[in-house]
Amino acid sequence: DCSQKQVVSTDMMVEGTHFDKSYTPFILARKLIRVNLSDIAAMGATPYGYLLNISIPKNNGFNWIKSFVRGLKIEQDKFRIKLLGGDLSRSEKIFLSATIYGKVSKKIHMNHTAKEGSLIYVSGNLGDASIGLKLLKKKNDKRIKSKEFFKKKLFLPVPKIDIGRKLLNYADFCTDISDGLVRDLKKISIYSNLRANIFCSSIPLSTHAKKIKKNFSDEKNFWKLILGGGEDYELLFSIPKSKIK
Repeated sequence: DCSQKQVVSTDMMVEGTHFDKSYTPFILARKLIRVNLSDIAAMGATPYGYLLNISIPKNNGFNWIKSFVRGLKIEQDKFRIKLLGGDLSRSEKIFLSATIYGKVSKKIHMNHTAKEGSLIYVSGNLGDASIGLKLLKKKNDKRIKSKEFFKKKLFLPVPKIDIGRKLLNYADFCTDISDGLVRDLKKISIYSNLRANIFCSSIPLSTHAKKIKKNFSDEKNFWKLILGGGEDYELLFSIPKSKIK
């Protein structure tokens, strides 16, 4: 339906910058779709399709594509979206770019409309993905029993599409956390010409993250990782006090 309002978002993942060899093509496909869906969720829209551009090295190209496509199919079926088109090329490193489209019912979330006095929320636990990234770099560290939990949080973020839609009549602003809570909240504050107060004691942590905290001799380093590590893909939003209930 061309008359229906739409939103569009685009994101890229480049080998050596956003991921390394520890990511399989199967996982790369799934994460690429999910991080783009997170942008749609942050706008309160419903996803329906995407364009895909990929460039990969010549070596083992067929098997790579086969595994990648298997990952795409899982996400397309899960989130009911279609591949609308795109392009394929060769390069020295893997380059992935997706442009995703969403349908809008009546309005969308903005990221410059925070209001003074509203309370700041996130849609789930923070820091698990950044812990996963840190553990991924320490490949031989077998002391962490929950390593697979953190890796899954890093590899397969869950886009909060349903929550994004349900917040449309309540939130002042809404965005997703990709660069870390502190950076993303700072952007919102600048756009809205406000400042924000957050308290470490109020940050939601998973049971696994709380256990990891005990391994840090300096608590400041732990909170730097949780609040600045990024890759959370939870929603960050504020609600006026009158609408909190």
